[in-house]
Amino acid sequence: MSVVNGGDKGVVYLVGAGPGDPGLLTLRAVEVLRSVDVVVYDRLVGPQVLEMTESLERIYVGKGKDSHAVDQDSINELLVKLALQGRRVCRLKGGDPFVFGRGGEEAARLAEAGVDFEVVPGITSAIAGPAYAGIPVTDRRAASSFACVTAHQRADGPTRSIDWAALVRGCDTIVVLMGSSRIDAVVADLVDAGLASSHPVAVIESATLPGQRTVEGTLGDIAARAADAKIGSPALIVVGNVVPLSGKIEWLSKRRLHGVTVMVTRDEGANGTLSGILRSQGAAVVGAPTLRIQPLEDESVLDASISRIGEYDWVVFSSISAVSYVFKALKRNRLDARALAPCRVSAIGPGTAAALEERGITPDLIPDRFVSESLGDALVSELRPGSSILIFGALGGRTELADTLRSAGHKAALVPAYRNIPVKLEPVHLAALEAGEVDWVAFTSSSSVKRLLDAAGGAKGLPPGTRIACIGQTTAATAESLGLTVTIVAEEHTLDGLASSITKEAGPVPVS
Repeated sequence: MSVVNGGDKGVVYLVGAGPGDPGLLTLRAVEVLRSVDVVVYDRLVGPQVLEMTESLERIYVGKGKDSHAVDQDSINELLVKLALQGRRVCRLKGGDPFVFGRGGEEAARLAEAGVDFEVVPGITSAIAGPAYAGIPVTDRRAASSFACVTAHQRADGPTRSIDWAALVRGCDTIVVLMGSSRIDAVVADLVDAGLASSHPVAVIESATLPGQRTVEGTLGDIAARAADAKIGSPALIVVGNVVPLSGKIEWLSKRRLHGVTVMVTRDEGANGTLSGILRSQGAAVVGAPTLRIQPLEDESVLDASISRIGEYDWVVFSSISAVSYVFKALKRNRLDARALAPCRVSAIGPGTAAALEERGITPDLIPDRFVSESLGDALVSELRPGSSILIFGALGGRTELADTLRSAGHKAALVPAYRNIPVKLEPVHLAALEAGEVDWVAFTSSSSVKRLLDAAGGAKGLPPGTRIACIGQTTAATAESLGLTVTIVAEEHTLDGLASSITKEAGPVPVS
């Protein structure tokens, strides 16, 4: 196959998005998503993965059981057309592109048209789904081989193209994809092929997603059990003696926030700090940012301050974003971390400090409490009379730190490094709130509280059972002043602290 080239010629990446959990995206898939300008995606791409594509042009070509948004030939031609227009295209497919994803057909058409393309394999749900359910597809105690088949064959092909008898004779574990609507037929085929009605079976719905459910049984009763549980699509079927092992090694439901839905109101994408910690504890995270972090429209003041940065006694970074955009400005001005050598450096909290340390700067001061007021008090105790301090923050951000330093007789320059742009909340997010589908709302700033409540029609837009978590007392005071009852305030006023407080309050400690 051919890969990316230079010039204006387009390229198509056939990318496996994995089974749904954004943590299972490959590093190469993430690199591709950062480099393309259009995404052509399927129904089975996980919603949290799609959050990573919000800034791109997106074209939906998903296929359902009885309906196809776009037929396969049209998808093939769309990919060719976009590439010939000079576009960089990510063809994003659930699972792996070549495991029942028709990626081979798309690659063949691209090759025929002379279009450059690259295949980025993905983790298939045939392995990940059972793994998340605590079912190893192979285990030397129960299975030394496995097969993956689809419950659906070509409409114009033979109705029984799968040789079930050969599979039963030759494979210990059989994984059937796209099987939710054909459980009865699959069971009948396996019994006809010689498996006993007592043979273990599991049906796994929404593999690797927060709503994953598993129903176990035998060939004799699994169809009824799945119907009783109202198992829907997408679902896969696992047949074999590995199924009972889940009773010992199932791990997903043991995570503290399993089954808990948290709405995160800050701009951090699918794998941001807060979202990532919550997901690692099993939570379903609804990304509903009320603000987007963007570069300044006019960076001249920032660049001017960068050129004089060595003239200040102290440089203060008030957020992780401030670190990111200041270092972009340093690079833009052909400078690097050495420009900070004449200064002492302070960070508002450990997250900001870690961002600095990643860039070779060890902060001289981090306050005990990670808020502007505490940082101001800590700095005043460290400063020589008449010190000069350069503070990097958000455009239109809080001025308390600069005010504190000036009132103590110091010279404080507050310079914006980035801006926050208001974001209109998606109707689906507001509907989830109204329907009571969100267990927790996590607020990381007063502005996020105000904007969410504006969109929801005030505190009454959140059902009484919705619990509220705030990163600090200032945010909590804003929430309470607007009519919300705050459930918890983070013990440590950081993203890690907020996630830990939610986890501690929401979930029991798993028994090991």
